[in-house]
Amino acid sequence: KPMYRIFEIDDMKELKGFTGEWVVQEKYDGMRIQIHKTDTIKIYSFNNRDITSKFEQQIKILEDEKFPKCILDGEATLYNEDEPLHRADTVAYVNAEKKDRKYEMKVNVFDIMKLEGEDVAKEKLEDRLNKLMGAFSAHSDEYLKFPNKSNTRFADSLEEIEDYAKDIMKNPTSEGVVIKDAKSSYVIGKKKNPKWIKWKKFVDLDLIVL
Repeated sequence: KPMYRIFEIDDMKELKGFTGEWVVQEKYDGMRIQIHKTDTIKIYSFNNRDITSKFEQQIKILEDEKFPKCILDGEATLYNEDEPLHRADTVAYVNAEKKDRKYEMKVNVFDIMKLEGEDVAKEKLEDRLNKLMGAFSAHSDEYLKFPNKSNTRFADSLEEIEDYAKDIMKNPTSEGVVIKDAKSSYVIGKKKNPKWIKWKKFVDLDLIVL
């Protein structure tokens, strides 16, 4: 998860320790997943539960030999026809014992940790994205999408971040963007990434009603 959250672009000026080169990626209102393709294909939830059975469409796509062995980071979103549903609906669907055929699961991949047996998690984000785009993006599908110009932009100024973020936020699937240091490695074993910043297009509150 992102370490920081901003509410307007000027909030970025208060954050220190970044290189000034950025990647702006769409933030989806879904459920975080990992995809592991080795000799078999497995999909895991954010709490390390095997949820492969809920992703028949994605498994069928990834079985194609044009997709290399890999470990991918992504977000699963539940759809009712063409309408993306809330994260809570996605989680409930994944946790349900039976599948409701009127719903469809779609996945957006945004990062890669392993490619053809090589650990790339410690490489710079910009390099990981170049590998991800080079090996996967040409094969994007309605049910399994990879980074492209509509959801992933490179920026080197606050003005570009703001322009790209507002453009990406127009996507119907977007709940905002995650702004990432382009030179950062992938953080494993921690709940929050100190080089990721979240900017939502709305403000939400978590409340307990008493």
